[in-house]
Amino acid sequence: MTPMKPVIHVVPGEITIEHADLLKMKGQKLGTSFARRALAVPGVEAVAIDTLKGRARITYHKDPKNHNRLLERVIGAMGSEADALGEDQVPNLEARTMMHWVRAGAHIQPLTISVLKEGHLIVEDEAFIATKSPLLRFIKDSVRTLTGIQSITLESQGQVHIHYNTRRITPEKLIPLIEQAYSRHSDIQDLKDPKSVPMKVSGTTVGIGTVGELLLPAVTPIAAGVLVVTNFGIIKDAAQQLSEGKVGVPLFHTALLTCSIVTGQVLAFALTDFSLRYWQRRWRQRLADETQATINQTLPIMEDSRRIDSKAQEQRVDPELLQSGDTLRLSGGEIVPADGLILKGCALVDETLIRGTPDPIFKSVGAAIYQGSRLIGGEVDLKITAVGLNTRAAEIAQRLTEAAIVIPKDKALNAKVASMGDKTALPTLATAGVGWVAGDLITVGAILHQDWVSGPFLAVPLMTLHHMRSALRMGAVVQRPSALMKLSECRCIVIDGDDPKLAEMDLEVHRIESQLADTDNLLRHVAGAGLYLGDARSGALARAAQAKDMIVRQPELIRLDEQGILTRQGDHQFLLRNGPQGDQTMLEVLMDDQPVATFLFADSKEPVQKATIAHLTREGYDVFLISSKPEKDTQALAHRLGISVAGGDLDQEGKCRFFEGLQKRGVKAIFAGLVSQNPLLVNAANATIAVEDLSDETRTADVVLMGGCYATLDELLSVTLSYAPDIKKSAGMATIPNLLCVAGGFGGVLNGITSGIIANIGVLNVDRQIERKLKESGRSQRRLLPRMNG
Repeated sequence: MTPMKPVIHVVPGEITIEHADLLKMKGQKLGTSFARRALAVPGVEAVAIDTLKGRARITYHKDPKNHNRLLERVIGAMGSEADALGEDQVPNLEARTMMHWVRAGAHIQPLTISVLKEGHLIVEDEAFIATKSPLLRFIKDSVRTLTGIQSITLESQGQVHIHYNTRRITPEKLIPLIEQAYSRHSDIQDLKDPKSVPMKVSGTTVGIGTVGELLLPAVTPIAAGVLVVTNFGIIKDAAQQLSEGKVGVPLFHTALLTCSIVTGQVLAFALTDFSLRYWQRRWRQRLADETQATINQTLPIMEDSRRIDSKAQEQRVDPELLQSGDTLRLSGGEIVPADGLILKGCALVDETLIRGTPDPIFKSVGAAIYQGSRLIGGEVDLKITAVGLNTRAAEIAQRLTEAAIVIPKDKALNAKVASMGDKTALPTLATAGVGWVAGDLITVGAILHQDWVSGPFLAVPLMTLHHMRSALRMGAVVQRPSALMKLSECRCIVIDGDDPKLAEMDLEVHRIESQLADTDNLLRHVAGAGLYLGDARSGALARAAQAKDMIVRQPELIRLDEQGILTRQGDHQFLLRNGPQGDQTMLEVLMDDQPVATFLFADSKEPVQKATIAHLTREGYDVFLISSKPEKDTQALAHRLGISVAGGDLDQEGKCRFFEGLQKRGVKAIFAGLVSQNPLLVNAANATIAVEDLSDETRTADVVLMGGCYATLDELLSVTLSYAPDIKKSAGMATIPNLLCVAGGFGGVLNGITSGIIANIGVLNVDRQIERKLKESGRSQRRLLPRMNG
């Protein structure tokens, strides 16, 4: 019997494949593999396989401009697993007869939809269990575009029941709309869900209060009653504080409400309540927007790429249509659109954001280059090995997203906000008490309408994101928002002595064989040109020049290829090239095409990391070294690194006891090293920094220094030291307007409304200060000069 051929139907936005023999008999086994291939194609939103009917459906984004190419990619993906998503990225649904996957933000997740009977469809998802689920709102908005929806109800166990008119709607029309709702929904957009900070009742109260103030005084008590009801939870918290002998924001807020009602300034309180909610919604919206901007910087969108076809001709293509096996041509200044291997050429590559390497790296044939890196100079042909969600940049973006979306829920950050507000409550209430004695309740109302609360609400989460972005610029991925606070509290660092990188020796200029008499001037020029070498010699030359108090300037790059590096400095051209057979311990220097010198390099007597540790010590950190190696070897390594306190023969339990001893003495310590090999230390140390690559084993660390480079450790800690001061400075921008509220109250020229307006100017100052800081960390700062801990 002749095997049945598949029947393929294509309509805009959807491909349906019917193959009863294959999908009925092997659909459950092939399903996950099929989904991994299809969902790897950018633009594909959902895959559904019904093994009972022998049918598969692929939903993709409608893009008339690239429809044919996208369709070609989807069909091509079915025949190869080269670009397929990893098995851990697509849930395995082999146990189901109806397998359904949907792209939700950066995740692929299973979709459970069942038709109980005609006109009754059920969507199941644990996300619906949460109160006010944004996903539920997206689904409601999406399906209600159809005429014939009778009801949408949420029931227990995370089930949404959709009842519809079967004469107007079929499941085939309804299910794609549900898929679209999942595609629209993202964890980042959840941050600015309007329902997270409800404002309707507050806005209504302002309206009623305005009518009572200007037109109909009789409705003022209604507004007062609404305010009491909506703030009843705060009133209860105030009572709890009083019973505990504490003074905080709830008590201050209750005092303001009471004063406003007694003096008839209900509208003033309603406006204050509305402004407090406005600023809370404001910081959530900005957090979402700035997080997305950070992701976009990590995953930059290019207009087009140069793909090399089978005839070695260049073609301009949309980067989203690239796939594994394609060959690209990249030149200096371009951003790499996919992960790949160099087939031809060489280049100097800045990959700080992607691999955490602190300085540009010279790469040639066979070397890997990653999406999001930038070519500083040179030209390469690159064979793509990974695109889309399979790239290293996508993994970084996912970790950033996971950290950012928990900022509003982070207990330590919320406690910081509450603490900053509570500190201002007692002084404000005391000042109001003096105002009551010196004046009247109107004076008290003007004083109490200061706003010391909104500033911390804006400053803490947004400055946390600002410092997370600053850390990312040096190759550090902050995986927990509260990590910045924990790191800023520590003045003790425990280094992992088992990390072999600590024993690596530095490189130095061993000898200069020059035909020129002025070797110092030659060194200055060669050190400048050496910035483009992209290896350890760049730093060695720069340090040699620094030792002679020379200023090294970045020269103009003329050419960078296998023949060497050609730069222009003043009236001369300098060519640097490796020794015979590519010997990198030797650097031949030609000036204006004439050989003038040979620079010889050798390992120095100092470990690479010694300068970093010396810098940390000068900054006031106590640095310890612990290791599972023998005590004698550990002490020898500590001596070479310049560390005075060290301990060897320590297994993981022994290292944990070391941290317990520090805690008993009140010392908060950071563990920096191979967290993947010391998982128990995640709970023992106050904070952990994984000085290694991104992996599943490093997810438990607070911060990951992606390049495994200790040289950036001191820069990271400098960022954390400015964290608390930056929050305090930003929140403090409201100080002068708030003091004007006090002065105006005592002077009798302000009431609750006018005082509230001035207080909002103070919060606006905070908002603008934060905006400036976010712009600062949002700018890409590319560096060519090597880092040096002088």
